[in-house]
Order: sequence, then C-alpha cells, then structure tokens
Amino acid sequence: MNKLADYQRALMGSLLDPDKPLSDLQAVMAGANDLSERLAIYQNSVLGGRFSVLQQMFVCVEKIVGAEYFQQMAEQFLVETPSNNVVISAMGAGFVAYVTTHEVVQHVPYLVDMAQLDWRWYQVFHGRSNRARADNAVPLGARWTLPLDAQLLKSTFPLHLLWEMCQPEYQGEFQLPDGDGTYYFIIIQRAQSIHIELLSEAQWQVLHQLPIEANNPLIDVLWQQGCIVQAEV
Repeated sequence: MNKLADYQRALMGSLLDPDKPLSDLQAVMAGANDLSERLAIYQNSVLGGRFSVLQQMFVCVEKIVGAEYFQQMAEQFLVETPSNNVVISAMGAGFVAYVTTHEVVQHVPYLVDMAQLDWRWYQVFHGRSNRARADNAVPLGARWTLPLDAQLLKSTFPLHLLWEMCQPEYQGEFQLPDGDGTYYFIIIQRAQSIHIELLSEAQWQVLHQLPIEANNPLIDVLWQQGCIVQAEV
C-alpha cells in the first residue's frame, strides 16, 4: 500500500512542474484517466498565486516594463523554473537572476539593478525593524555589525530616484535621471518604516568589512546615522 506521503510528494511535484511526467502520480491514484485535465485546474491556481507574489516583490520592474510584458516575463520564469522551496518568497532571488539574462536588459540597462533593489526592499520589509537608540553616545570598544536584516546595494544608476518614480503617487514622467558615477545604498527598516539611504564610498567600504572592532573615524558617523549596531557577544 502506498503511503500518503508518496501521494503528497507526487502531487506537489506535478503541481510545481507542469512538464513533469505523471507516472509517479498515476502509480498512487486510482481512476487517473483524466488526470491531466484535473491537475491543470490546480496548476493554474498555483502559478497564479506565485505570479501574484512576484508582482508584490517586483513593483519597480513591473512599472518599468509595463504590466503586460511583466506578466509574460513572470509566467515564462515560473514555467521554466519550477520551485520546490516551501518558502514561496525564495523565488525572488531566482527571478533576479532570470531578469539578468533576459533580452529586455539590452534596451533597459538599469532593469537588473532595479530588480535587485525590489528584491532587497522586499526582504527588508519582511525582516525585523530596528529600535531607536536611547542616546547618541558611541559605545567604546564595541564590535560593529549591520542593523537587523539591513541590505547593501551599489549601482551606476540613481536607483533611489527611479524608485520614487515607480511609486503609485508619482505623477511626473518616467525617465532616467541624469547622473554619473557609482551610487551606494543601505536599505533598512527603522520603526516599521523602510529607508533607502545614500552612502559615501568610504562608508560603503566600512560596512562591507563588518563585523569589525577597528577604531575607524567613520564609525561615529555611521553610528549616528543608524547604519551600524553593536554586535551581540
């Protein structure tokens, strides 16, 4: 007699991968002559749910390429990249990698970086919020690290300005702002609010060396800005 777990594994595999052969599932089901038609109903439901999650994650990507083109991209990604991860949000990193290789990047060169920003923002949003400090005194002899669930990102594009243009309340034209050089960002949650903040290159270098115990002049500035916290011993 087949175990329930065998049926559950076979069913889940068929739902997540529509191209997977049905032999495993047919082996544990009786009267499975119309199995493909029956499964299609649930497969569409699963794909629709995962597409909705991608929409929530990649707000800026959808805004930039348009709703119709984004749906084509997302559905192609979901079909080509079946996921067996029980955490549905884990497909965000996979979608960023997919965007990196997509032909649209040839026409919209900043799309990959915006996908990175979308994904990091989503992670920070669903991460932990950091408490406000009780005082401004920099602790002596501390070991420093990034705040809880904070994310770092750098780009040759002004992503913070593009992010503002992608928000529903923005009323102006969508166009790439002027600007040269490299931009350094920290995405962080403080008091239930998400912040995308610019860093200097020197600050970026310090944050990429964390955790550290070194006495660096920039530690005081980063502490006052809330970009570092004391590491737990």
